[in-house]
Amino acid sequence: MKAAGLKIGDVVVMMAPNHLDLSIPFYAGFCIGAVGAPMDRTMGAYDLRIAFDTNRPKVVFCQSDKAAVIQLVVNEPKLDTLVVTFDKCESFCSFNEFLERGTNGLSDDQFKPADFDPEHTVALLISTSGTNEFTKICCGDAQKFSYNYTLFVVSILQTSNETFTY
Repeated sequence: MKAAGLKIGDVVVMMAPNHLDLSIPFYAGFCIGAVGAPMDRTMGAYDLRIAFDTNRPKVVFCQSDKAAVIQLVVNEPKLDTLVVTFDKCESFCSFNEFLERGTNGLSDDQFKPADFDPEHTVALLISTSGTNEFTKICCGDAQKFSYNYTLFVVSILQTSNETFTY
């Protein structure tokens, strides 16, 4: 993601069915201080325009069946947004191509997470439905996200009958 020019505060939208690859941009973005914005993959162009006007994504990860609609939406206000498809698509950058584009010459051992204040850095933008016709977006900071995620993992480990070794 750093090789793609993403930095602290840049929005990364994820719109796809639940699969393993979906977690990669989510956690990678979290490590560099980008803002994760999971969105309903069934949203139409109208709702996407409203949401993208607010969150102005730098990258959208989606399935190829949604890529053309997303590209039309980001072209209208001339957003500088890269559309990446999890599955292969001739017209768009695939997820594998995105991963192969580069690591800025760094090995996994040389990667350093971004240095940011988790209390004052937004980690998540969550779309919600509302009482009017417009999508609302809730913000969550990195500190609360990491704390709550840790509690979630601990609760799973405590209720599991299996033994985990760290």
